[in-house]
Amino acid sequence: MTFAPDVVVGAVGETEKSRAHADRGESMRSVEEYFRAAARLTLEGTGFSKDDVDGLGIVVPNQRETARYADNLAELLGFEDIDWLVVAEHGGASPTELLLQGAVAVQQGVVETVLCLGADTPKPPGGGETLPIPAPEHGFETNYMAPWGYQGPNSRIALVQNRYEHEHGIEPEQLGKIAVTHREHATRNPLAYMDEPITVEDYLDSPVLSDPVRLLDAVVPVNAGYGLLLTRAENVDRLSEPPVQIETYGKRMVNADTSRRPDVTTTGIARATREAFADTDLGVEEMDFYQLYDNYAISVVMQLEDVGLCPKGEGGAFVERTDLSYDGEVPLNTGGGQHSSGQTGRAGGFTGINEAVRQLTGRAEGRQVPDASVGLLTGLGGLSYEKNYQHTTTVVLRRGVEG
Repeated sequence: MTFAPDVVVGAVGETEKSRAHADRGESMRSVEEYFRAAARLTLEGTGFSKDDVDGLGIVVPNQRETARYADNLAELLGFEDIDWLVVAEHGGASPTELLLQGAVAVQQGVVETVLCLGADTPKPPGGGETLPIPAPEHGFETNYMAPWGYQGPNSRIALVQNRYEHEHGIEPEQLGKIAVTHREHATRNPLAYMDEPITVEDYLDSPVLSDPVRLLDAVVPVNAGYGLLLTRAENVDRLSEPPVQIETYGKRMVNADTSRRPDVTTTGIARATREAFADTDLGVEEMDFYQLYDNYAISVVMQLEDVGLCPKGEGGAFVERTDLSYDGEVPLNTGGGQHSSGQTGRAGGFTGINEAVRQLTGRAEGRQVPDASVGLLTGLGGLSYEKNYQHTTTVVLRRGVEG
């Protein structure tokens, strides 16, 4: 669906990443402190203050209850007289959903300026294990997943990857190239947590988490905060950076494949992308970069196919023959993605949005895609127990016209 040009992304903000290792001098902030820092960093350098924000979008942290969390957070952060407040709880697709909901609210005149925020602290102080997501006694996971031995996202994506390997075949070295490319880009991104280069051999030697998923297939949990500012295009003179516009989008909420025998090797990104490009003259191959949601390497391969860069089942061969570097043929996750920047719970989807905005405003120093003017990003959320991702979003962003 195309989007009117009267709404712009005016700024993004992103904190440093931490796994709360005090012996390494890493940040020990609470999740609310990360929210506060993200709000400050997003508004910093613009002509907007907290008093100018009349709409808030909040990605609820995994370890917090949804009920009234956003209300209390807004009050804690000092936002007053808010006319529009919405929360997103769609897994990793939450940030893209807030981006679109906030843009619609501005476009329809409900509010003039929306600040979207996300933060989480999956790593407690002292370097302990990731805190579990609390499940109600009679919740969905308790009743329908745990009894069958599911042990979190690693085991669920392992089933998808096994099926993909059975249906289409893929070589470990091809998946390894995804991990290596992400890490190379992360070495050029000061906001990435994992900044040491790796090789395909390192990938192959990494331990198996849930066969066939390796350690270097998966994201690393980090504590961080993110934000983005949406406002009317007439306010561009209050921005310090060039504005970014939403060119088009498509999304499938709650399982795109409703057949009795769903194809778990195809995500809803396929339908979302077709929907996004249906009313435009643009083609997927015309994008200057691709920020694909990357919680696992196999998910990236499936999305390369689903957005239309190669046929289904040929993702591995496509990765092998294609230069995926920031200055290559298909610039992929140019800031390292979540794979190497780190994943911050449901807020992790901000990673691709913020990197896309940095590329389009010419601020991706050391990894800038030459003359980037239009790019594609995706959001995935909710690994279900019989399909793959429940929530899927494709968004095309374009560099806007300065005031």
